[in-house]
Amino acid sequence: PIQTSLVFANSGVSTFEGNIAKIWTEKTDRRGQDVSVNLVMEGTGTQVIKGGDVVEVTSVEVRSGRLDLSNPSGTTYGAISLDGGTLGVAGTSSSGIGELNAESIAWNGGSIAIDISGNSADMFHVVDFKKGLAENFVFDFNIIGDVFEDTKYLIGVVDGEFGFDAAKDFSFSANGYLVDFEWAADELSLYATFTQIPEPASVAAAL
Repeated sequence: PIQTSLVFANSGVSTFEGNIAKIWTEKTDRRGQDVSVNLVMEGTGTQVIKGGDVVEVTSVEVRSGRLDLSNPSGTTYGAISLDGGTLGVAGTSSSGIGELNAESIAWNGGSIAIDISGNSADMFHVVDFKKGLAENFVFDFNIIGDVFEDTKYLIGVVDGEFGFDAAKDFSFSANGYLVDFEWAADELSLYATFTQIPEPASVAAAL
């Protein structure tokens, strides 16, 4: 098999937008062999990758820094291993909201970041969402502008195994909001609902 690893070690913010394809030529004389493309984030900065119509990625490893990924439905980033740092979703709309499609996510450490804007939220669509080695599983919700408190935000769709108890395994930060997790009736879709935490002065006035 032919293995190609793209290692990101940037300390600032860098963005790539386009196709990620398995490419080989006649000169290599290797047609017919398995080809794998592996992405590794180990910098201290942020790498943003907005996949195009072709995303042929076998695996992704997040060791440090922040890696934001997005890709159209029907393409996949393969198996993602979150070992440290932050995994986020690259915004593909004017609101900064996007969607990440992957075969699996194994959560061994670090955090997952989700942007909330108006009545939309970043979404992860995976086959298997697995508990790894991490003791703490942290969702970091970034509130952009206003949040509709009566809205159930779809933040994840899992077609296969969901190896977590959403009510017990996750902790979170959400810029002054309480977050409730809820499964849809099909037990495949995970929703989050936000309730703003009153300011101390408001609580005192109510009393």
